Amino acid sequence: MSLYFRNAVISFTMDAIPLQVDNFSYGPIHRPIPGHSHGAGSYEVHYIPYE
Repeated sequence: MSLYFRNAVISFTMDAIPLQVDNFSYGPIHRPIPGHSHGAGSYEVHYIPYE
């Protein structure tokens, strides 16, 4: 099962750095993610809780 949330606007700080999550998804990755880029100051984080 996959879940995708747009415009979630979750804010938090990590080591005194303010972060904001605008979109997130949850589910298995079935294929490699092709190379891509994001806007200035935007990053993509992959959190894998298990193998």
